[in-house]
Amino acid sequence: MGIRLVVMSTIQQRRERMNRQINERLRTLIAAYRTLGGSFTGDLTVNPAHLRDLRPPPPVQVPADG
Repeated sequence: MGIRLVVMSTIQQRRERMNRQINERLRTLIAAYRTLGGSFTGDLTVNPAHLRDLRPPPPVQVPADG
């Protein structure tokens, strides 16, 4: 009977520790979301085009008749 209580107590402490870690991560994520949340609304000031899309196309070489 005593061994079972020790094992159950150990398992419960482990679960509580895991829950605390999960809660801390959630708090961090929520705080980051609140901080950055406003930056995702409004106009986009950076051009999302890739640099390769901005370059002119390479010249087409026509094979010489030979």
